[in-house]
Order: sequence, then structure tokens, then C-alpha cells
Amino acid sequence: FGVVTVPQGRYSLFITRGPEYEAVETDVTVEDHPKMVTAELDHSVDTRGWLSADMHVHTGRSFDSKIPLDARVVSMVTNGVELIVPTDHNVATDLGPTIASLSYGNDVVGTIVGNEFNFSPGHGGAYPIPYDSNNPTTGGALGWSTNCGQIVGANCQDPTTAFAYHHALIPGTTVVAVNHPWTPGSDLGYFTNIGWGAGTGHPLPAVLSTAGQFDALEISSGYWARSDAYSALLADWFFLLNGGYRVTALGNSDTHKVNNTRGGYPRTWLRMPNDSPGETTGTLLSQAILNHRAVASTGPFVELTVDGADIGDTVMPAVAGQVSVAITVDAPGWMKVDAVKVYVNGLEKHNFSPVPGQRPVFKTNFVEPFLTDGWIVVIATGTQPLPGDVVGEFSHNNSWEMLPWALTNPIFVDANRDSQWKPPQPWDSMTPSPFRSSIPDPVFPVPDECGPAETDRSPSPVSDIDYLMPLLQRQ
Repeated sequence: FGVVTVPQGRYSLFITRGPEYEAVETDVTVEDHPKMVTAELDHSVDTRGWLSADMHVHTGRSFDSKIPLDARVVSMVTNGVELIVPTDHNVATDLGPTIASLSYGNDVVGTIVGNEFNFSPGHGGAYPIPYDSNNPTTGGALGWSTNCGQIVGANCQDPTTAFAYHHALIPGTTVVAVNHPWTPGSDLGYFTNIGWGAGTGHPLPAVLSTAGQFDALEISSGYWARSDAYSALLADWFFLLNGGYRVTALGNSDTHKVNNTRGGYPRTWLRMPNDSPGETTGTLLSQAILNHRAVASTGPFVELTVDGADIGDTVMPAVAGQVSVAITVDAPGWMKVDAVKVYVNGLEKHNFSPVPGQRPVFKTNFVEPFLTDGWIVVIATGTQPLPGDVVGEFSHNNSWEMLPWALTNPIFVDANRDSQWKPPQPWDSMTPSPFRSSIPDPVFPVPDECGPAETDRSPSPVSDIDYLMPLLQRQ
């Protein structure tokens, strides 16, 4: 139950709670007295065993965001995000007390402390990290420094130093991800800045000096949920997998406001031992990511098994030379999925067209030949844009729309059943992969506006109309 003050008028409401829920659409006329609107939302997409996480989230403690902590938590919960990982720039933020003050139970939402660290050619994510309540400015995170003297600040670190530093925060547990690695037209992406990858046309092996030093790659981001970015990063990710680098693909919103890019679009579903987000520890979060138990998505939910093994597992075929593949894709009625593609070792092997009107959206099983060790992933896509007032205005305002898109992490197949999985041979550096393009390669330094964090982080009071319903329009 909530109260929102709006001018008198007639409104069209689209009420949902994220991609696991159906929507209720209704018109309402607001006059000079309170108007009660009720809606019962059907939790129609079954994600039991998986928790939806957003691991790239900014609050007013980040120099480039003004949203108060309570508004941030509410914005995530109302979008169906169950695990919130705040990643303020070079600042550690603990949302636990805020969640408690809002009286959300363990069955609704949990949080893990994270950080977005700026290193010399890009941005990275680290989680979980320690939180120092005695250090109110940064929470104990390594602060920004514009001089590279004896004390090296986050922005001064080279990739190898930055990745190693953050891995050591909680040894064996802290995950290091490369955030928005390829950012066309901008200079915030690591792969963009070093001129590497499918989006640049540069030889692919150039990144191998650090390829084994990061655990995850943000393939889907709220600012670049678009086909050219996906194609470029899929090529890079497929190349790394074929080279034996088990990097986990993630989807995160990178939300800084409420509406520009909304929390949870994209998101990552993580396979967990229980469905209680408030009981999720940093260790459980880390284990899910390091073991590739993840589905990155702007909305659709995908389940994949191979001979009964789940996403992230390594399986020995029950029958020599072949495996049994089962796929289920689902999404609420307000989201359309048009294609489900299966990739083996980075090459498209199947392209299915779901029948409209079915629930779940798509379901199939088949036998796939597997003669040598390799891996298999599934991608589900749609061509109908997601509602801008649900996923945020950024994509719509930049003349492209956020579309339904979901990517499983691999199931690895030990085809010769020798208990020693061997990666496929990576594509030759001079031979275009199925995804490579000739997009120009801008190379810039990390910008000045990603400068020192502001010291005044006092949150402003939550305004219902500004923070919770920024797109409310009168008819």
C-alpha cells in the first residue's frame, strides 16, 4: 500500500512488479479526494531456485547519483529485484539498515556490499567486499586519487593491479567483473579503451594478458542493451570461452537514477540453494557467479539442462557422442519472445520460433551430437520493444529500444568422459568470428567527470511523485 499525490486528471496505469509478474492495465480519474486503486499481480513466471540480482547499482553515495538509499531500495523491490548489490564509485554502501527500516522481510529482498572501482582504462565491479562503518566517506573502499604518488588511488591502478587488489579484499570470495567492457561512442569501457575485441576489429588475442584475471563480464547493461553491443560482446565472450577462460556473463542495470535506466533492467538470475534473498550471503553470491550459475536478461527467463545437468555444471554424456538438451523459456504476457537460439562452442546450431500465446513461452528437448569437449548456451530474443515506462527512458530517448533478450551461461560438456574438460580451439585472430563487425574503435582515457567522489552525501527526502512515479502522465 502506498500513497502518491498527483494533479487531478485522467491517468492510464500499467502496474507490474518486474518480468516475473503479469501486468494490470487500467484507467483512473483523480478528483479532489483520494482514489483507491487495487491490482492483483499474478506471479506467472516460475523462477524457484533462482534469485534475481542487480549487481551494478548506484545511490546518492556515488558522486554521479542523487537517489536516496530508501528510494533506491524501493525502486529495486518494486521491479522484482531480490538481491541488490550497491556499487557506488569507489565507495562501499551497506543497504542492510535501510532495508530493515522499510520492514522488508528476508523473503522479499537481500543485499550484498559491492563497489564499482575505476581503474586506468575502465570500470570494474567487486562483490562482496568488506564494509567499514567507521569510515563513513568510503565505507573502507579504496578511494579515488588523481595523483599516482606513493599512495596509488583506484583511478591510478592498471588492470592487473586493480583486479588483484579487489580479489584480495576477501580472498577466494570477492568476484571481479569488467563493467560495460565495450561502450560504443564512449570511453568508459575497458575493451573500448584498449582497442580490443569484436567491436573494434582488432586481433582478439590482445586482451589475453588479463583474461584470466577477471571472473565476470557485463555483457548486458542498461545503457547498452542494444544489438551492436550484444554482438560485439558475445563475440568476445565466446572467444574467451573457447580459449578456456571460464568468464561468467552478467546482466546489470547500471542504474544511477530511477527512470533513466531502471533497476533490474537488465538483471541476472542466480541459481541459489534457497529462495530467501535476505539470507543470501556474500559467499553464496560469489559461489553462484564463480560457478557460472547465472542467466543474464532484460526480462525473459531461460532454463537449460544437458543430460540433467544445470547451467554452470560440467556434464559427462550418458551416451557416448551425444547429449539430451532441454530448454524452457518463459516471460509475462506483456513481453514477447520471437526466437530461441542454441550455440555450441560459439556457433549457432538451432534457431527455434516460439508459437505465440503459449505458456511457458517455449519448451523443447532434443538430442545434440557432442564428439569433443565443448560448451552450450541458449539465447532468447524478441523484437517487440519493452515499455519505456517500465525499463526506463534511456534507450527510447536515444532512438533505439530495449528489447527482450536473455543469455544462459554455459553448460560444459566433457564429451570424452575423461574427467578433464578441455576447451575448444579459439577462433584464429585474423579470421572473423560469426559476430565480428567493422565498428570503429574510439580510444579515450577515463573521463574527468568520473572524478573524486563528493563528500556531501546527505540524501534528500523521498518525493513520491519524483522518485516512485517519474513517468506519470495525465491524459
